[in-house]
Amino acid sequence: MPRFSLRFNLSDSHQKKAWELLCAVPEGQRSAYVTELLYRSATQTDEDEHLRKIIREELAGLEFKPAKQKKEIPSQSLNFLAGL
Repeated sequence: MPRFSLRFNLSDSHQKKAWELLCAVPEGQRSAYVTELLYRSATQTDEDEHLRKIIREELAGLEFKPAKQKKEIPSQSLNFLAGL
């Protein structure tokens, strides 16, 4: 069975937090926990890239038009309304 050793540098805030998270997992379940995290991290990247590709393909077929400019209210009208 393959084995992997890991040392945490507890003066590094990310590694310290990782150590704390790992310590919160019950003994006997830590290998499964780390394996699941690694697997999810790797597949999430693939899924994110696939989603970006789909969005790019869909947007490529669309034509965007600039929004119409709103007509400005004449200052005389605004002054009249302000005087009411």
